[in-house]
Amino acid sequence: KMETLDRLYNNKDFQEIIVEGYFKDEASRLVLLKGDLNVNEDMEKHCDKQINGIGVLRAYFQTINHFGNMAEKAMLDDQDTREELLREQLEGDE
Repeated sequence: KMETLDRLYNNKDFQEIIVEGYFKDEASRLVLLKGDLNVNEDMEKHCDKQINGIGVLRAYFQTINHFGNMAEKAMLDDQDTREELLREQLEGDE
């Protein structure tokens, strides 16, 4: 999933639509709208839900990266352990 997400983040369309358009522009628009004195309570609640949605999606992406990084590290550690065990086995066979 982390590699898939990396490919998405490296895509200029994804950057334009999601990173810039949604995470930044839309979030800013909603915050400004929420602070507008002409906005009624229902619209303010709607803005809150939309802002929360942006945060949830961003947190999901961060979770994918976090667990992906943990998995990569675990795989490297496991590979090091495997190589060490093979070396010990070869030394024991001599």
